[in-house]
Amino acid sequence: MSSGKSPSAPTPLGASQPLTPEQRAIAARAYKLGLEERKAAAAKRAKVRLVILLGVILAALVATGVVMALRPGGDAGGDAGGAGAGGDAVAEAGAGDGQGGEAGAGTGTPPAPETIPEEPPAITITPAEGAPSTATDDGGFLIGPGGAAITTPTEGVPTLAVYLDYMCPHCHTFEDATIDSIKELVDAGEVNFILHPISIMDRASTDQAFSTRAVAAVAWVADQAPAQFLAFHEGIFAQNPTQGTAGLSNEDMGNLARSVGVSDDIAEGISDGTALATFGEWVTAATQMAIANPALASAETGQFQGTPTVTINGVLAGVNWQIPGALAGAVRAAAEAA
Repeated sequence: MSSGKSPSAPTPLGASQPLTPEQRAIAARAYKLGLEERKAAAAKRAKVRLVILLGVILAALVATGVVMALRPGGDAGGDAGGAGAGGDAVAEAGAGDGQGGEAGAGTGTPPAPETIPEEPPAITITPAEGAPSTATDDGGFLIGPGGAAITTPTEGVPTLAVYLDYMCPHCHTFEDATIDSIKELVDAGEVNFILHPISIMDRASTDQAFSTRAVAAVAWVADQAPAQFLAFHEGIFAQNPTQGTAGLSNEDMGNLARSVGVSDDIAEGISDGTALATFGEWVTAATQMAIANPALASAETGQFQGTPTVTINGVLAGVNWQIPGALAGAVRAAAEAA
């Protein structure tokens, strides 16, 4: 007999069915687990984005700092360098190591240069105006056999130019590492050697003027006692002025000039400030000319790289001068390639 109840119709395919308590619990746990996994994934993505963002910010800050450090400026010019490279400035006028192109047989990685510390003062004169009698038109000094400042270059040989600051520690290192081999090349008639002393590190001395005073003294000797030029130049580096000090006084440099054979009356011109009064503006102009010279600019920044900067035949010398014989080898290679 019929019970009076209609038989239950089967649930259509795809229709929802009531969940048992156990199934609801499982579904809840699955949902919670999925939610936690999504939150964890989102947090991980946020962390990655934060790390990337911080990296970009840090890179931008570093790049900005480098550009600010290397932009033209400096006492009478800032610190700029690049040993053919590159410079020092308050960093050290450049251990002259930064080198931008190659002009010969570059060996190894050159040391990093010093940077420019400040903007140069405005000036209207050029190095040719009021220049020492032996100075080149671009503010350097051609050194002949025996270390004299001369005006006539040797034909048919490479030209080695070095830009340095007397307050630059890297320049002092460069001097110690290379001057003997450079003098041998000069005495043998194998190179035209031009020194460009510049004043980009005045800020590194307590009187804010040592670099300019030293270059003016060197210019005075080049003009008044050219035979003693290189000996006086080497004597300043031998005193090893350090950053954060006043450096040598005018009187100290006058006495140093006497010690290398400069007559008393000429040396007195250094001691009493006549040298600075005579060639101070020329020093500033020569420094600015070096900083503005595009041939001395870093390929990365477009700015003067620092001191020491080294060129061979006007091209930044990509040579690690810290390796014995490397710089002389680059000069000879340039001669062979000519």
